[in-house]
Amino acid sequence: MSNDLSMALDLIRAALVAILVGVVPGYFWARTFFQSQDWPERIAMSLGLSFTLVPVTALLLARLFGPGITLPIAAASVVLVTLTGIALCFRLETRSGPGTPPGMEHPPLGIAALIPLVIALALMLGRATGRLPDNRAAITLLIIATAILAQLPNRRWWNRRAAARRNADEGSTPADIPQGIGPAPDQGYSRHTTLSRMLRFVASPRFLLPVVLLLVLLRGYVGPALHDWPYIRGQDQYAHTVMVNLMMSRGTVTAYMVYPPGFHTLTAVMARLSGLQPLQLFALLAPALLLLPALACYSFARRFFGPEYGVASALFAGLVLTSPWFFMRDGTYVDLIAAEFLLVLTIVSLLTLLASPSVQGILLTAILGSSVVLYHQVSSIYLALLFGMVSILFLPYLLIRNRHRGIALFLSLALATVISVAYAWDTYNLPGTLRALFGGTESTETLGHASMAIGTQRPRNLEVLPGLLSQPVVWFGLLGFLLLAFGLRRMSSAHSMAAVFLLGWCLIFFAGSRTSLSGFPIRFTRDLGIPLAILAAFAFVTALKSSRRYRPVGVITAALAALFVALGVQQSLLRASGPSTQLFMTPTYAAAGRWLRFQNQGGNIMTNPHLNQVPGNAMLAMGGYSALQSFTKSQLGNPRVVPPAHRQEVEDTLWVLRHPAGEKTRRILDEHDIRYIVMYKRLPERTLWTNKHPVRWKPFLRQPDLYKPAFENSDVIIFRVK
Repeated sequence: MSNDLSMALDLIRAALVAILVGVVPGYFWARTFFQSQDWPERIAMSLGLSFTLVPVTALLLARLFGPGITLPIAAASVVLVTLTGIALCFRLETRSGPGTPPGMEHPPLGIAALIPLVIALALMLGRATGRLPDNRAAITLLIIATAILAQLPNRRWWNRRAAARRNADEGSTPADIPQGIGPAPDQGYSRHTTLSRMLRFVASPRFLLPVVLLLVLLRGYVGPALHDWPYIRGQDQYAHTVMVNLMMSRGTVTAYMVYPPGFHTLTAVMARLSGLQPLQLFALLAPALLLLPALACYSFARRFFGPEYGVASALFAGLVLTSPWFFMRDGTYVDLIAAEFLLVLTIVSLLTLLASPSVQGILLTAILGSSVVLYHQVSSIYLALLFGMVSILFLPYLLIRNRHRGIALFLSLALATVISVAYAWDTYNLPGTLRALFGGTESTETLGHASMAIGTQRPRNLEVLPGLLSQPVVWFGLLGFLLLAFGLRRMSSAHSMAAVFLLGWCLIFFAGSRTSLSGFPIRFTRDLGIPLAILAAFAFVTALKSSRRYRPVGVITAALAALFVALGVQQSLLRASGPSTQLFMTPTYAAAGRWLRFQNQGGNIMTNPHLNQVPGNAMLAMGGYSALQSFTKSQLGNPRVVPPAHRQEVEDTLWVLRHPAGEKTRRILDEHDIRYIVMYKRLPERTLWTNKHPVRWKPFLRQPDLYKPAFENSDVIIFRVK
């Protein structure tokens, strides 16, 4: 009971600090630079700006006043960003643009389109429940047929659409309140029964969105709360903890790994202000990261489709799509934040700028776009590809046809590029990398990482896509892609650019997932789920709206679609509530880590290698060390696992662990200043980290002149090097 109470108090403390650091500083910046009266949109943008501005400010202060992120620097960075935002909010007036006309919705599906969709949904349900065999080819053909038949003439709908567009051109519709398609609700009729009012409220986005977000939190926390705490499942959080510790002590992570400093600086600020260790913060706050893709996709879909589409998009991204949960489960938090949150907010800001150019929009797009480079390497590739697509498809056209918008787009892209280069200058050693690229003789670690990535990872088979992203996201996403693509020619110019961007986003990520030349085809596959989730919401809501016209086929379509999505939600919640094979930490390992931290007086440690470096990184993280990493001999030949810059130290570690004594061993121990050698006697059963390459620890006992047992329990023994 006392442990549960302590965990609850730590969770409250961590949540308060997360709000203080992750929401409050960016709130006033969001009010200044982003026009929206919708609270989830504003919170999403506040999070994005806080995630950018707080670590940048902390890094600048650390450069000026100290080598690392200390408590005064952490507090000062939060206060400075908050006060600057308040000053800007009172100083600058957020200017409303001309608005965006209704445009990115699809007419209700006709009876000819609903029939193949009903058959496809029945096959999807049969396959999802295991009652029918594999029928992906038939489902694909039926979805294509649905999209084609949906394009049959619907003159009445398009006439109403044209009238709404003319009214928008004559008047002014607020940009942050997208208008729905079809007849507006009767505002004059107010004689409703209490029951009907309750039903209308329950079916409204105001009620459904909080329910969806609460379920997203449940999806994130139920598994860790039942099976993990006080630890957390995953592997990469140990490497991230090492880098957070380096940020707090040295203000840089390059001694351990070539990695942008954004995430680790933000976590260091939270750790200083909360008094919690990074591993504690990850255990308490990592499950809440699942809210980020849901909020980002909600912002996109609400702004460019409508409120009900926003709720559906949050549902697909937060509860049905598997990739955010995989990122949380694996501990790859930076991938989730950069690729599935900051990148999406950048796109929202960019498309809003195209619809309503302003100085605030230019600055917001530049700040958010460059933040992707501050957080993650692979997401920086995504950003470059998407910005390149915009530069090719939109920029020349706008500079010729609408110079005001074209100049705004050019300035935002140029400013984002300049800030991104500033972020990447030290992280990737850009001067040396450029010299090496243009004929220099030197080689940099950045080039080494690039060479080890390109062409070395095979893409997954296309057949596994529904399993990787979830069936509802893939099938509804395909239907939404086709419906949006076929409807392009009937859209207004303001929304056609947003639609083309969304379609191009999908195509680029799909192409990247199908070739090893992208360097990261598996990550492209996972992150393809975000635009597909938005398109899935588009198709899902279109199918639900079609039920109003053609009965009983429309009602059957809506029922099957809702049942299929509900089944996806149920499966995701069941998967999230179970135990994880990626929970490595145990009380015995944690005890060894605490002992190491208490004994840490400098120097380095060695740990015995495994097929995955998680056990070694765990001791580095808990003990407060940053070297030496350990890998198996077979992993030395894989450049994606062992970077060239760390190969020699890995070879030295392997030599010592296999040759406890000898002149070379003594030289290596002295050269690397090895203080302790950590040996795992065994690994937990039913995990991914089963040691298939054990290192014998008893021979070290036969070298009393060189090693002395300093700590031992049932699973770990630690030798002090004399």
